[in-house]
Parts: sequence; C-alpha cells; structure tokens
Amino acid sequence: MDKPHAQPKDQPSLLGDIESLWRRFWATSATKQPYKAIAGVVVGILILMVLASASTTSNTVNQGSAVQSTPLPSVAAPTKVAVTLTPTPKPTMTPTVTPAHDAVLSKYLDVFYDASNIGGKVTAWQVTWLSGNSVRLQRSVVSGTDQKTSLTETDIIKRFASTSEASNYVQSSLGNAAYRKTLSGPFYAECWAYKLLTGQQPTVCDNYDSGVSAYGPGKAITQANEIVTTSDYVNSAV
Repeated sequence: MDKPHAQPKDQPSLLGDIESLWRRFWATSATKQPYKAIAGVVVGILILMVLASASTTSNTVNQGSAVQSTPLPSVAAPTKVAVTLTPTPKPTMTPTVTPAHDAVLSKYLDVFYDASNIGGKVTAWQVTWLSGNSVRLQRSVVSGTDQKTSLTETDIIKRFASTSEASNYVQSSLGNAAYRKTLSGPFYAECWAYKLLTGQQPTVCDNYDSGVSAYGPGKAITQANEIVTTSDYVNSAV
C-alpha cells in the first residue's frame, strides 16, 4: 500500500507570530484582569498594522505585475517606397555635313594656279573652302618680265549656276564703289584659267578695278562666265 503523502508544514508568518505572542501574554496575564484589556487593544493594533502592511505589499506586487505585463507599443515596420528611375535620354547629335566641293570649281583652281605662273611666279598659294561652291584663296605672285613687281592678293572665288546669275552678282557688288572697267578679253589669269578649263575663251571676261596707280592697294572684281573673283590686293615693287 502506498504511504500517505506527508502534509507540508505551514510556513511561518508575521501574523502567526503575533497570535502566538498574544496567547502567551494572555495566558500569563490570566490573573491580571486590568492588563487583559490593554493586551487586547495592543494586539488589535498590531493585527491592523500587519494587515495594512500585507495589503500595501500586495498592491505593490500587483502594480509591478501590471507594469511588467503592459505590452510595449507596436512599431510599424518601415514602408518600402517604390522609386521609378526615368533614364535621361541621350541628346540627339546632328552630324555636321560638309558640303561636297564643286568639281568644276576644284578643277578651275588647279588651272588657275598654272595660269598665275604664266608671265610670273607663284610664291604663296593657300585655298580654304567656304562652301560647296566658294573658296578663299591667298596667293602671292612675282610678276613682270623682270619679276620686280610683287602681287599679294586675297581672293573670294565663287561659281554660279549660270553666266547671267554671275553678271547680276557683279553688278550688285559694284554698287557705288569707285570701280573702273579695264580692258576686256583674255588678258587676266582668271580668263586664261577658264580657257584652260573648258578649251574655249569665256564669252564674258570683264575686270573692274579700284586701284589708282600701278603700286598700292586696291580691289578688283573679275568675271569669267559663271565664275566671279573678288580680290583685295597690294602691288609693290620688289
């Protein structure tokens, strides 16, 4: 047979100690009637103090439990924000288109160089294309039978679609400037160059000059059919 479990002993308490003290005091004071009333009052006060202390402790424990059991405020998780990146479009680069050089004008420059060496000697020659049908030519030529006259010239040479268009350009360029018309005919390098280019004399070969003396600066406009040369020049003695 199983043995009966031993009952746990009561835990000592402050209230039990007071009760035991009161019994002992009461027993020892059985013959002392005047002290029984005082003993009852004292014990009653002690019991009230113990009960009040126990109540305060219980409230403190309960409040601690309540504090500990109070849940912490919940913190919302950070919200992910979707960011849409818009790529910056690349700038459109417009390629620079270099106009094709006029083939006839290009050949004319070659034969113009040869014509400039007739009766003289080219010492400087630099061509810069301004557009498909116009160039800037900087040249120096020592001319004359004794080669004692130096010509330094900057020319703007244009080729037009027709001779009449070139003539209109010449007349509008003359304006009211002090140009005079010199001899017409194949006496100028421009006209010689045109004959070398086409094999025929140009039907229009006119020269207009603003120079007032054999030496010094001047301006000239020369037309060889559809090709017009506008010049700024300086003639000087070598």
